[in-house]
Amino acid sequence: MSKRFLPSLDQVKRASESLPDPMSCEEDSYSVPVKLGSSERELVFSRVKFNSGRSSAVYRWIYEGKIMIRSGSERFSKSEESSENSFRINFALK
Repeated sequence: MSKRFLPSLDQVKRASESLPDPMSCEEDSYSVPVKLGSSERELVFSRVKFNSGRSSAVYRWIYEGKIMIRSGSERFSKSEESSENSFRINFALK
């Protein structure tokens, strides 16, 4: 089996829904299994500390891997195109 795996935006979103609360979790990383047919892959999220501007720091989960976007299968919006034909993806997890 190939070790290369590019999850879709939807797979990252679904995996993020099963993450523990970053404020109470003591581990710096957390792996979430993603089912691919008859096999599974792992998405690894890192726990990162942010200064909230108030006196206390907050922790958030960050996914630092690449994702695959298939035209039409995920919703995305194109921003102003640069000379490199790049675009920005805006989405929110609730």
